[in-house]
Amino acid sequence: MRITAIKSTLVLLLFFASFSINAGVIVLDGTYQGDDVYFQNPYNSSDNSFCVTEAYINDAPVENINSSAFEVPLSNFKIGDYVRIKLVHRDYCKPRVLNPEVLMSKSTYELVSMKVDESSLKWTTNNESNHEPFVIEHFRNNKWVPIGKVIGKGPDGYNNYNFEVNHHSGVNKYRIKQRDLGNKYKYAQPVEYISDKSPITYYPKRVDKELYLSESTTYEIYDSFGGIVLKGEDQTINVSDFEPGIYYLNIDNRTEKFLKK
Repeated sequence: MRITAIKSTLVLLLFFASFSINAGVIVLDGTYQGDDVYFQNPYNSSDNSFCVTEAYINDAPVENINSSAFEVPLSNFKIGDYVRIKLVHRDYCKPRVLNPEVLMSKSTYELVSMKVDESSLKWTTNNESNHEPFVIEHFRNNKWVPIGKVIGKGPDGYNNYNFEVNHHSGVNKYRIKQRDLGNKYKYAQPVEYISDKSPITYYPKRVDKELYLSESTTYEIYDSFGGIVLKGEDQTINVSDFEPGIYYLNIDNRTEKFLKK
């Protein structure tokens, strides 16, 4: 069973670069603009160690990080290339990026066409200035939900993209977006597809231990106060640890109600 635990995650957004900090990991990504990235790396005299233990550029290890400040060299990249820097650090300290603006660029793509069929979302762009990722979103449960990411192909004229999608029953809406200056997004006009899939069903409505779905799907469960208590993707959902009461199940772009006995 694949269940996503509900964790408290701090997300810091600064300029065009994005940060996510959770359990000793920082990720900084953006597009190369011609300069290296510099980090301040705190030193702990009690155990004679620096804060950062590992560093990676697009999954390749970075050397020479054992100093109070170090650079992540990016000279092997071309202007506009997508860059993802990952730092692993000790839990009791936090490194600091000194110049996040060097990964800042402007989203300039022109959307030529976009359509969705029974299995995939396809779009064509022109005049891309960089390799900034396109984020694909699906409208589910009254909100836009990111379902994937595709690295931009860059300034090579017309670029074609194909992303596999999994429709829910009824009307499906999809859109793409790409980060712009100041961590704002440039959105494309949504496209729609009407699926003839049968709605996903579930039982029982008065449950003791497990909910059973007619097929495996993503789901969210909320308590009567609107707080999310569980989410994941599966065909069977274990709710045996839930307190008795009324809960709400988001599946297949709709909300259902069940009682935990």
